Amino acid sequence: AFIMAEWLNIPYSHIAFAATVPAILYFGAVFAAVDAVARRDGLMPIDKSQMPKWRDLLDLLNGVPTFGAIAVLIGFLFADYTPTVAGAAGTIALIGMQLVVRVLRHAAAGRTREAGEELVKLGRQIASGLDDAARGLLSIAVLLGCAGVIVTVLGSSGVAVKFSSLLVSFAGV
Repeated sequence: AFIMAEWLNIPYSHIAFAATVPAILYFGAVFAAVDAVARRDGLMPIDKSQMPKWRDLLDLLNGVPTFGAIAVLIGFLFADYTPTVAGAAGTIALIGMQLVVRVLRHAAAGRTREAGEELVKLGRQIASGLDDAARGLLSIAVLLGCAGVIVTVLGSSGVAVKFSSLLVSFAGV
């Protein structure tokens, strides 16, 4: 959807609204298929006592950073910012909310001295995440560079045009 919005120069919100019905149909079909296979194989649902409570899933302190960052990301996308800006805003919001929640959690428990240790731990987690992202980005950058070289060679040599003409002739168009 991000690429479609960029190429077609249409706001992301228009594409998201247009994709609502197909997305509902797709996920409904996936749900039905999984349910049919589970019934066929005799898989039973877990006991209600083992299911997590809604209260635990929507815990304010644990859920705010995750859902808040997603809300910021979606808000920026629907405000017609680029996906890059929206992603950066979501990441900054996630880090800020994690910082606030971790400090508040220790302050509410009366353990203000441990808040400093928690902030150091958060800093280490951020540094580790940035390191992992850089390592993943390197492999993607190499692949994209190779793909760019191949596309340039095919385009400048005329092989791409000849190949597409060959495919069209096979199709009988």
